[in-house]
This record gives sequence, structure tokens and C-alpha cells, in this order.
Amino acid sequence: MLETVFLGKQDVEKYRMLTVIKTLPESQLNLSTIGNRLDFTYQKTYNIFQALLDDIFDINPQLRKKSSKIESIEFDQISVDEYRLFLFKNSIVFQAFDYGFTNSNPTFENFSNSHFTSKSTLNRRMSNFRKLLKNFGLKISNTTLELKGDEKNIRYLAYYVYWYTFHGLEWPFKLVQEDTVRSIVSRDDNPTYSPVTALQLEIIVAISRIRLIKHRYLDNMVGFDEAFENNKLGKEIITREDYSIVPMDKLDSENKYLNLFKDFIFLPSPYTYENRIDLTDEINPKFYDLTNKFFDELRDKY
Repeated sequence: MLETVFLGKQDVEKYRMLTVIKTLPESQLNLSTIGNRLDFTYQKTYNIFQALLDDIFDINPQLRKKSSKIESIEFDQISVDEYRLFLFKNSIVFQAFDYGFTNSNPTFENFSNSHFTSKSTLNRRMSNFRKLLKNFGLKISNTTLELKGDEKNIRYLAYYVYWYTFHGLEWPFKLVQEDTVRSIVSRDDNPTYSPVTALQLEIIVAISRIRLIKHRYLDNMVGFDEAFENNKLGKEIITREDYSIVPMDKLDSENKYLNLFKDFIFLPSPYTYENRIDLTDEINPKFYDLTNKFFDELRDKY
């Protein structure tokens, strides 16, 4: 739950309250029921609800003109995704992550000064974020706020955070233009299988573009080459014309990584798309053997 990583305690409680409100039938939409679901006292429920209303009115000022009685508020006008994005964009921890990831020359000091927060305060608030990074084998620099570690893990973590946060509601990046990324993705004559996976692929390509702009290359593709026996998978998503100064071997690694998402991670179920392209024959047979043995052990044990 990234909310507990990027948000403070009260913001998490407001977010949880909205998710509860969204599940309640109109007949049960009252503070007592909400408080019971959240295990809050009535006073705490009332206080959190008032803070939630302030946020909702900031997101959609038109709702302020109507009654603030709970039964009169049109909660269907605010989605959970929309509210999460609002909270994250106002989170100092998310802002620090985004600044370090997308800024061409970030420094911890510049961020602290521009956001009127001390280094010690920011470090304290980022404690949960550092725990998340540790799960990915990553760290965050105390000098630049940039992520440090295996480049593949940095990109996957960034994809996870940006997709979860923005979820197709708006374009996350200022450093790269949406139209440029969309033109790269759309020229593939073997497109993704749904509008959602198309949006997801755009995020992955945008992250790739940001990392290449910052000269952060995929230097180690040993695991990929072993799993797919040096097969590239699919066609080139990005080309020499897109990145004229990127070394060819680095460009090759980029396409391997991007096609891994496009043709495997984002691959839908064959029950949904019977005629989908199946590239599983490209996988080294020894991994099938390991997988089958793993499932055999699970079956025998459970």
C-alpha cells in the first residue's frame, strides 16, 4: 500500500475513509457506520471527515456550493484514484522522489530550500520510502535524491510508483512529452492488447526516455540473456533515429527491457485474447523445468 509510504497519518486516514464511503450503500452513509468500519471514535471520525471534505472541495469546488451534509454530497463525482493522486501530488515524500527521478541535475539541498523543509525533517518523513526501496535492493542518495542500485530495479520501482499514482488520469512527466512517447508506442505494427496496457507501456517508454536523457543505461542484462537465450523478443520499440547518441549495445538492451514488458508482463490471458502472440517459445527450456518442479512441490505440499 503506497499510501503508507508517501502519505502522513491523517492523509492515510482520509484516504481510507473515502474508500469506505465508496463501498457503503446510501442507507448506511452516516458517520457512525463509517467510524465503525474504520474503528475510529465518533469524534475522530467527525474530524477526519471534515478534513476529507476540505480536500474534496479543493478537487471539485462545485461540490462546495451544495449542502455539506453527508447524505447530500455527491461522492460519485470524486474517484478513489483521483483522490489518491491529489494526496500524492501534495506529499513532500512523493515530490522528493519525483524531483530526484525526473530532474536533470537534482540536489537534496535545492529541493529542501525550494520546499521550505529541512533535510532532517525530509529524511524522517522518507523512512517508509527507504524501507520500500530496500525491498527493491535500492537506496536514495542523501546528496541528489536520485535512486541508486540496479538500473532494472530502479525502472521497475519507478513504473510501479508512477502507474499506481497517476493511473492514466494525467501525464506524470514534465521532462518528456506525452505526444513524443505516444508516437513511439503507436508506430508498432503489433500494438498492445488494450487501452490500459497501451497507457502502461507509455509509462515504461517514458521512464526509459528519462533514464537515457540522464545517461542511466541498462548495463547488466545477463539474467535476461540467460532466460531468453539472447533473443531480442518482438521488434524494436525505440530506434537509432530516436536516440542518435546512445551506444547501439545500450539501445539493444533498452528494446529487450521494453519488449519484456510489452510481450510478457503486459500479456493478457489467452482466455481473453485467443489470438494473442505467444513468445514463450523464446524462453530457455530449463526455466520451464524449474517452474514445473516448483508447481509440483506446491501441489505435493498443499
